[in-house]
Amino acid sequence: ISGNKAFESIEILKLFEIGKSRNILVNYFTNKDLFTENELQSGLDLLTQKYFDSGYLDFKILDLKTEFSDNNEKIAINIEVNEGIQYKVGDISFTGQLGKITYDDLKKLLEINSGDVFNRQLVISDIQKITDLYADQGYAFVNVNPITSDFLDTVNITIDIFLNKKVYVNRIIITGNTRTLDEVIRREIGISEGGLYSRSTLRESIMSLRRLGYFSNVEIEANDIPGVNDKIDLLVQVEETKTGAVNFSVSHSNTYGISFGAGIKEKNIFGSGNTLNAEFKLSESYNRLSFYFEDPNYNDQGHSISYGVFASEIKDDDIMRDSYEIDTKGLSLGYGIPLTKNTRINSSLEYSKNEVKCGSSFASASYESKQCLDKSNDEFKLGVNWSESTLNDFMYPTDGKSNSIDFGIALPIGDYEYYQFNASHQSYEPINDNLTLKLSGSLGLASGYGGKELPFYKRYFGGGSGSVRGFGNKSLGPLYPNKKSKGGELSILGSANIISPALFFDDNENMRMSAFIDVGNIYDQSSDISLDDLRMSSGVGFAYLSPIGAIGMYWSVPILKKSGDVIENFGFSLGTGF
Repeated sequence: ISGNKAFESIEILKLFEIGKSRNILVNYFTNKDLFTENELQSGLDLLTQKYFDSGYLDFKILDLKTEFSDNNEKIAINIEVNEGIQYKVGDISFTGQLGKITYDDLKKLLEINSGDVFNRQLVISDIQKITDLYADQGYAFVNVNPITSDFLDTVNITIDIFLNKKVYVNRIIITGNTRTLDEVIRREIGISEGGLYSRSTLRESIMSLRRLGYFSNVEIEANDIPGVNDKIDLLVQVEETKTGAVNFSVSHSNTYGISFGAGIKEKNIFGSGNTLNAEFKLSESYNRLSFYFEDPNYNDQGHSISYGVFASEIKDDDIMRDSYEIDTKGLSLGYGIPLTKNTRINSSLEYSKNEVKCGSSFASASYESKQCLDKSNDEFKLGVNWSESTLNDFMYPTDGKSNSIDFGIALPIGDYEYYQFNASHQSYEPINDNLTLKLSGSLGLASGYGGKELPFYKRYFGGGSGSVRGFGNKSLGPLYPNKKSKGGELSILGSANIISPALFFDDNENMRMSAFIDVGNIYDQSSDISLDDLRMSSGVGFAYLSPIGAIGMYWSVPILKKSGDVIENFGFSLGTGF
């Protein structure tokens, strides 16, 4: 590079994907030192854009010379530039049809101001803001054109606005939904037939449809109607994706013996938008039968209703032989309402009858002697959940956040008296076209009240998928005297992930890989928190939305660990993604 004064050569050269790196490893493991015409032209375009966005409107590439080495294996590239002068913004004015929008309102939208260094990209962004403002008022075909005139080292900007007519929606045409009913899609679109066109409403509608998790792609296109200049048709194109999983399993282990299982998890049953989960498991140590149904939009206001029934028998021999058995039967009812377009609140009431049977050793003073005295326990649990989501996709989001707060309390009309508080956060931020940063954290707190303890089998357990990966499942936190997991009343977990498509596969639309760091632990009570007890791990993961449902796997290595920790480097799960 020659002729450059405003920017250092090393800064300019970073714009080019090609070039000889000072690091020999970069040249060896990448194609950075491999010349291509396309990459050279891409770098020249970025160079021109950098100068234009920095006020150098007269910037030119004067000469481009290439010279081959004697053996034609290497090429030297010399770029001569003329920067010109740096322009600043002069007067900014508006002409044409402003409609009901005032001059001051338009001026407030602008990010660029008089006296600033002229930035072409900011001007383009400001024009888009003005266009969107009028498009939200029904002017779908508004023309906003910036007219520039320069004098000495300043550029005056005149923004000319031509509104055209307001546009209304004639028809909404839905295509691509081979399974999902039209009405499920229509209720997520914020504009109805006959309504005034709004660009931001359509953007929000696309996001809402993607967050459902029913579709791998959603596009909405506005089409002109020949001979009609104040109406348009909206073409909603969706591509169905896998929304559930059916599983059958037969397995054997030394701990649990032979087990049989079958189940279905479907969040869009028969294309209705309703959720149906049914599960059946049968083994020597764990039996469960459950049914859950949810209608997320049983009325026109977006209210949801759900109900479920369940029965289970647990015989936990992992702590010790003949430790405890719990027989549970119950049912649940739920109701939810939207608060805003991105938040909602759900409530639930669950009744369960729990019969607890303890072995003599487990009922001793060193384990759970007090709770084992109560053989039968009725539970009436009231739950309230607040949730917020601005994610741009259900399965593989790349932008937005998700927050939730859950509070549940076992009412004193039953035999159990305890409460649980859980808060979780997830945020996604794009790093570039392929990489996404995901940050997540969760806090769980549970305890008894009224002189009663938290049921021992409702404590928090840590380790494995969904916790600190690299440590054995349910192995973190307080331990019984025999070094088996006891569980705790406080859970603190966090994770940082770099996620990208699985680029080494050609068809990677439904595949993701990640590098992660997990941290956290389970504590007996909040007064027992110690940073010395934190566990941390690092690893890589892979997720695939397969025909039988989401599959996740990972390889993780502990970073912070202590003697006696159970280490499990590899993990596999069904129904889990990033």
